[in-house]
Amino acid sequence: MGYAGKILMVVQNLPVPFDRRVWLEAVTLTEHNYRISVICPKGMGFTRTFEVIDGVSIYRYPWYEARSHPLSFAFEFAYCWMMTAFLSVAVFFREGFQVIHACNPPDTFFLLALIYRPFGIKFVFDQHDLCPEMYLSNNRVSEGDGFIFHALLTIERFTYASAHMVLAMNESYKEVARRRGRLDQEKLAVVRTGPDFNRFRIVPPNESLKKGKRYLICYLGSMGAHDGVDYLIRSFKTLVTELRFDDVHLALIGGGTHVSELKALVESLGLKNVVTFTGRISDDEVNIF
Repeated sequence: MGYAGKILMVVQNLPVPFDRRVWLEAVTLTEHNYRISVICPKGMGFTRTFEVIDGVSIYRYPWYEARSHPLSFAFEFAYCWMMTAFLSVAVFFREGFQVIHACNPPDTFFLLALIYRPFGIKFVFDQHDLCPEMYLSNNRVSEGDGFIFHALLTIERFTYASAHMVLAMNESYKEVARRRGRLDQEKLAVVRTGPDFNRFRIVPPNESLKKGKRYLICYLGSMGAHDGVDYLIRSFKTLVTELRFDDVHLALIGGGTHVSELKALVESLGLKNVVTFTGRISDDEVNIF
């Protein structure tokens, strides 16, 4: 029996299967008889250039992660785009694909889709983030500040215009795509991200994680400037000091480019004894929380 279709998924900001949304999409499609190939960077313990996991073929390239300077981001986008384009040729001849499913950020893979369009390849844009708004958040600037914000809006419009289908994380993202991309409803769909209940499970409480407190608050996820974890820490400060709700501990689970700044913020607010940074940990360790 043949495949229902062959899809190439490309993602730049995280390796697969570490990127849970991409991985769940890939596995779900595989279960529905699609052949899935993924191109992504190495990292997070996933260092093999090629491997097959649960029927998904994964092609990886060495990771370069930009820091804060705009030129650093420009280099990252260009480097990752070239590596993805190079590997896509190998996938095209080795496994074949009828669809390119590109996950952002960045919004630059529409150029890759245009290269393959003469071969009848469709383009699906999976919008994980709003890149113009991420730029504003990361750099603490307003919409009217500068060339970069408007350039990102332009690239986003090109991506919308090139896509045969746009997948949005939620209804608000869908509305942005409809309004900014001027897309018809039939080209838009909401695909939410949820837990894999084969991996998430209820376990007996571990009181030691509360560090002697009655309650435990957890944050699980990336800690970049745009993720707003600094607001959580400041809110926690208000909860503990101003509202006098001090029988609580905060655990921050994950990593990212903003972790050192967040640790400095915790130190400056006098919260070091009631906040724990675990770093990136395994699924088994996450489950005990």
